[in-house]
Amino acid sequence: MNEDKIGLIVEGGIGDNIMYTPAIRALKKKYPDRKLGVACVYPQVLHHNPHIDELFDARNPLGFFEKYCLGNKMAFHPQPYNSRLYAYGRKHFIDVVCEQCGVEADNHKLDFFLTEYEKEDAIDFYDKIRKDEQFEIGDKPIVLFQRSASFDPVNHRKIIRLKDYPMTYCKKLCEVLKDKIHIIQTGFPEEPQIGCPTVFSHDIRRVAALFLYADSFITVDSNLGHLSAIYDKKGVVMWGRTNPHAFKYDHNINIFKENTCPIQPCGRPEGGFFDIMIADDCNQGPHSPWDCPSNKCMYAIQPEEVASAILSVIEEKKKDPDPTNGDGGIIINVDKEKAENGLEESPTS
Repeated sequence: MNEDKIGLIVEGGIGDNIMYTPAIRALKKKYPDRKLGVACVYPQVLHHNPHIDELFDARNPLGFFEKYCLGNKMAFHPQPYNSRLYAYGRKHFIDVVCEQCGVEADNHKLDFFLTEYEKEDAIDFYDKIRKDEQFEIGDKPIVLFQRSASFDPVNHRKIIRLKDYPMTYCKKLCEVLKDKIHIIQTGFPEEPQIGCPTVFSHDIRRVAALFLYADSFITVDSNLGHLSAIYDKKGVVMWGRTNPHAFKYDHNINIFKENTCPIQPCGRPEGGFFDIMIADDCNQGPHSPWDCPSNKCMYAIQPEEVASAILSVIEEKKKDPDPTNGDGGIIINVDKEKAENGLEESPTS
C-alpha cells in the first residue's frame, strides 16, 4: 500500500529541524519517484520545501502514519542523539541523520525556502529603522545578536539555560560595539532585553528573512548558527555545553573555551552521552547538564573577545562584499510554482 512512499519523522528543536534538510534532499534525490511525507514539530521550518510532497505537524499528524508509515520499510525515525558517533563528536549531526536514513549527504548545505513576500518584509523593516533618527544607524553594519537558545515556542517555556550568554556580558558587548556596528537583539518575546533594539518573534521564518539581509550575526549555539549555513553568512558563534564538532560550521568564527569544566562539553568524554548523564565532577555537586548551576563555559567567553571577532568579520566583509544584489551573497531557492499558485505566506508580526 505504501510502496511508492517515504515517511520521515523529524524530532528535536528548530535547529534540529533545519539540520534534517540535507537528509530530505538526499532521500528525494535517491528515490525521485516516491512521495516523501514528513512529520515534524516545527513545520514552518520546512514550508515551501520542494523536496517534500506532504508536510504534517507532528503534534497532530492526521493521516501521516496510515499514509506513509504502516507496513512501509521506507519509513524513517532517526535518533541521532542516541548515536555514539554523534555523542562523542566523531560525526556531524547532519551525517548521522543521513546515515540513519540510508542516504549520504551531498554536503552540509541546509535549505530554508523563503517567499518573496517574506524577503520584501525584511527589506522594508531594515529600510524603516535606517531612516528612523532615534536609532542613529547611519551606515553602520547591522548585526543580529541572539544571546539564548533552547526555548520551546510551542509550550512557551525555557528548556535549558546552559547556552545563555550572561546578561552582564551582553550589555558590556553592546557598549563596546555601539560606535562601530548596530546590534539588533533577536529571540523569543519571553527573553530579557539587553538594552538594544529588539526583534522578538516566535516566527522563525521572519527571523530567517531578517537574518538574510543583516550584515552579520553573533549567537550562541542556536538557529542563527544554522541559518548561516543556509545563507553562507559568516558570523560569531559561542559554544558552551554543546559540542561544536557535532554542530559547527567552519565558515564561522567558533569560540569554544576548553577545560573550563571537567565534563565540557557536558558529558564528554568520560561520561558518555551528554544531556543524559548526571554530572558530579565539576565542583557543583550532582546535577544534570541541563541545569548546571555554574555555566562556567559561557562565563569564560569574554565580551572583548567576541567584539574583536565580529569586527574582524565586518572588516573582512568590507574587503570582499557579497557579489549578489542584496541577497546576502547567495541565491535564494524560491519555489516559483508554489508562489504563483498563491502559497506565499505573510510572516507573523
